[in-house]
Amino acid sequence: MGCVKPHATMLAGSVLCAISLIFQLIGLAAPGWFYVRLGEKGEALVGLWRYCHDEPKYDCEDFDTMWKVDAWLEASRAFAIMGFLALVLCAVSTLLVCFVSHVKVFYSIAPVSSLLASFFIFIEFSVFSGEVERRKNSIGQEFEYHYCFALTVIAFILSLIATLLFLCGSLRGPPEAKYEVRERQRRDSKQSF
Repeated sequence: MGCVKPHATMLAGSVLCAISLIFQLIGLAAPGWFYVRLGEKGEALVGLWRYCHDEPKYDCEDFDTMWKVDAWLEASRAFAIMGFLALVLCAVSTLLVCFVSHVKVFYSIAPVSSLLASFFIFIEFSVFSGEVERRKNSIGQEFEYHYCFALTVIAFILSLIATLLFLCGSLRGPPEAKYEVRERQRRDSKQSF
C-alpha cells in the first residue's frame, strides 16, 4: 500500500504545518526570545529556558538553577510545549491522511490540531510579550525581541493558514485511491461483457 496523493490544499497545509513545527521547535529550545542591553555589564539573550550573557561567547545558564521561575514564564513554557505537541499531532495526522486516506477521522484531526496549535502559540507569545513589556517599562532597560520570538509569531501565522487549508481539504473529502478506481473499472468492464 503506497501513499495516496492528497488534495493540493491538504498537501499545502501539511507543508505549512511542518514548517510551523520546525519554527516552534526552534522557538521552544533556543535562547533568543529577547535581547537586553545590561549597560556596562554587557548584553544578554533570554529564552524560555536559558539566559545567555557576555557577548560574544554567550555563557548560558538555565533559569531553574539561577532563580525561582515566575508563573508567567512557566505559563509561556507550558503553552509552548502544548503548541509543539499539537503541531506534532497535526504532522502525524497529515501523514496518516496520506497512507490511510479512507479513514475520514484523520481529515478532522489535522484542522483541529492545527487550530489548537495556533491557539496555544498565541497564548504563549502573548503572555511572554505582555510580561516583557511590563518589565521593560518598569526597569527602563533596552529590550528587543529576537529571532525566537519572531519564529514563534511566524509559526502562529503559518498554523492558522494551515488550518484554513486543512478545512478546505477536509470539506472535499478523501481522494479515492488509484487502485480502488482501477479495481472498480475492472469490475465494471467485466460486468459489461
